[in-house]
Amino acid sequence: SMQQDGKGKVDKYESEDGGKLLNIDVVVLVDTGSASASEILAGALQETERAIVIGENTYGKGTAQNVIDLFNGSSLHITVYKWLLPSGEWLNKENPIVPDIVVELTNADFIQGEDPQLEEAIKQLNKM
Repeated sequence: SMQQDGKGKVDKYESEDGGKLLNIDVVVLVDTGSASASEILAGALQETERAIVIGENTYGKGTAQNVIDLFNGSSLHITVYKWLLPSGEWLNKENPIVPDIVVELTNADFIQGEDPQLEEAIKQLNKM
């Protein structure tokens, strides 16, 4: 992933080649509550074709902030970085992670104890 500060400076965070789990199939489940680190990881795995992403569009957090507490109990939030995907695209509300396979999880599913996103993930893993 990459992060860009307000002056346009980009810091890259790259993984090294190799590892013990390279032959393991990976599926990542995301939804509108997936934000920050989970989005960055899902997006990096998706863009490098290392995982299939299943679920709903992510939150689109895309920024890191410093918080300054003020004397009256309020606070000031200052955006200090933008999160960039390996492609250089800014991860944000207009550019969230879009799953490879869109599967909605409804309130009715939750109430009935069903998880169609997990079911699709298992189906995809069995195909790999």
